Amino acid sequence: MHIVVSLLCSIRCCSFGCALAVAVICLVDFSFMSHVKCIFIYLLFCTEPLTVMASRGISIAPLPKEPKWRFTRNALTTGYLREMPSDDDLREASSLPSNLQEVAVLQDILFVMVGVDGRFIQRDPQSVTGLQFRTDPSLDRTIVNVVKRILPLCRAYGVVAEFIDKNEPFAQGRVNQALASAMRTLLKDYYILVAQLESQFNKGVLSLQSLQFSIQPSLAVFRPLADIATAITENDFRGGQVLTVLHNATHEAVGQQKLRKLCAFLAEKASRPFLHMLAQWIHHGIIDDPAREFMVIDTESADGDSAPAGATAVADTDSYWRQRYVLRPEAIPSFLADAAERILETGKLLNVMRGCGKHNPYPDSKPIAYTTRARDYDGIVATPHRHATRELLQILMGDFQLVKRLHSIRNYFLLQQGDVFVHFADSAHSELSKQSHTLQPQRLLSLFELAQRTSSARADAFKDHVYCTMEATNVYSRLFRVLNVSAATASDFVSPETMDFTVSSAPEGGRVDTISGYDAFSLECDVPWPVSLVIDQTSIRKYQLVFRHLFRIKHIERLLSASAISSSEALRCERSFSWLRMAYHVRQQMLAFVQTLQHHLLFQVIEPLWAQMRTTLQSATTVDQLFVAHRTFLDTSLKQCMLTHPVLLKAGAKLLSLCEIFSQYMTKFIKTAELRLSTRARSRAGHTDAELQRSATKLSKSFRDQMQVLLSELVAVASRENEQTIGNLVMSLNFNGFYESHVQHAERAALPGRS
Repeated sequence: MHIVVSLLCSIRCCSFGCALAVAVICLVDFSFMSHVKCIFIYLLFCTEPLTVMASRGISIAPLPKEPKWRFTRNALTTGYLREMPSDDDLREASSLPSNLQEVAVLQDILFVMVGVDGRFIQRDPQSVTGLQFRTDPSLDRTIVNVVKRILPLCRAYGVVAEFIDKNEPFAQGRVNQALASAMRTLLKDYYILVAQLESQFNKGVLSLQSLQFSIQPSLAVFRPLADIATAITENDFRGGQVLTVLHNATHEAVGQQKLRKLCAFLAEKASRPFLHMLAQWIHHGIIDDPAREFMVIDTESADGDSAPAGATAVADTDSYWRQRYVLRPEAIPSFLADAAERILETGKLLNVMRGCGKHNPYPDSKPIAYTTRARDYDGIVATPHRHATRELLQILMGDFQLVKRLHSIRNYFLLQQGDVFVHFADSAHSELSKQSHTLQPQRLLSLFELAQRTSSARADAFKDHVYCTMEATNVYSRLFRVLNVSAATASDFVSPETMDFTVSSAPEGGRVDTISGYDAFSLECDVPWPVSLVIDQTSIRKYQLVFRHLFRIKHIERLLSASAISSSEALRCERSFSWLRMAYHVRQQMLAFVQTLQHHLLFQVIEPLWAQMRTTLQSATTVDQLFVAHRTFLDTSLKQCMLTHPVLLKAGAKLLSLCEIFSQYMTKFIKTAELRLSTRARSRAGHTDAELQRSATKLSKSFRDQMQVLLSELVAVASRENEQTIGNLVMSLNFNGFYESHVQHAERAALPGRS
């Protein structure tokens, strides 16, 4: 006896006492009662359940290596030995009288109940339907009938024992280990029962009928245990999937108090390591999950641990919030399904704070206990979520001045700091008028910085974060590539969610676009972590598209205004040039269009949307509200600035191109008029006047035709999309009824049933 107890106690750290006990029983010739007592003593005093280890927060990361003896000593098992030698033919029982057959069968049943083959009852190695037993065919039929009612317990024990052996290795995960440990705990009472039955057998007072009666409570326990073990094993469940099985089994045991208590016990024990991981996540933002069984996974960390502190741990802030930490739907326990999104967000908030060096863990961190009421977890998660949200909002709005940074970006990208670009355009006009590939970016950067420091922008604390850059294509070519449509097709708005803002701005096919510096000019902004979560690179790309559109409109307005001054001087000196008067009227139409469009975009679209976003930001209570408010502002701005509607974009771009071409012709007109006035050369005046007259007439007709196309599309879109801002633009462009006939025609065409 002392040899067996010593062997068991010497390996207590491996927590496989029952398995070793069975092997020792097979090898040492002690009485069966002594064997069972050894097993009971070991389980009662010498083991430390894995659930206790889990409750202490012992972390296994990375997974420890399995000891070599697990692979070399196959006899150390709780259940039936797969390779145990057995007789091909059962021993004949016909030679024994009926009373001795019962005694022999009783002894065999006691052995089979702990996973050891008997003489007349053995495991069937050829069974394909799981663990089955075969009995000696010569046994008395009455005895066989009673044995068949006892063997279900032996089968259930074998299934449970096999489940325990399979799920105790580290690779199965902490939840499965904890469940196996809980089941092993239940085996203690079972072994006590076997020991009591063996004692009655030795005293000669045990019969098959009394044994059958005595095992009924154990059968009521082991049947659901075997069902649970089978469901988990057949589906290869781990982690949250196992907890879902246990939680559902608890709820299904309605009206069966003992079964419900049993399932709740297993669920509580098995959930301890999972709830410990949950507490680490929502209290500290840490994923302690070496076996990949937790409901949240770090997609950028190979071992599941959180990234190191600092913004440099995040390579792409665009995808950090949405893709760095994600839920694993199959690993979410059913009782945490409603709180899953909040759980994910809470940990992400804590990780963002750690990334900027301001980690503030939840101060009232306590272990999370399992409860059968799923709604209780909403309250458990809500408090850490409120704490994390409040702390990160304070960091973003207070320490990193999110609103002021957005205001600074608005001043530059949305042209609210107008004098900066007036100074810059005056000083850099000669440079920006060149072809983009001949420009010196460093010179432009110096001129832009000079404009910042000589204007009202010098008081901006974040002006150094904004700088100029040069793009390879003009803004409209870029927009059509972002929209992923052909300029000649598509007739409806494109949702900003489907637009690819990461597409390269380089021309296709390796060609070089010959565009001016004005068309290539753009702005860039450096945004620090964690503000870059709100103002990410996608947001910067959207700001750039709006800025380049507005900057082009502003540039064309300057060109037309400059030509207006020169032409007025020429008209005062000479009023005989009819072509110059026509050009003057066309220029006035173009200037009215450009100024009206600019006013509409800045004051009827961007300004109201900005005021709405600012109000939302100031009243935001969650970080997601910041993201949504900023994203909504940009997407709505792109749409109402008509940058997501290919047809409107194409019509507007053509009109602006006509205005730019006309301003270039206007420069030639003015030079011709000045030459005429200075030389008074009239010998060839008729031929030259006719040429200029035709050019002015052609440009005037092209502008009016394209304006008609734009107005028709604006009316159609306003009617179809119920866009009030576009309707306001139509009214502004036709404020004095100048395009009344075009508008009325477009309105009639937009009516239902009219083509």
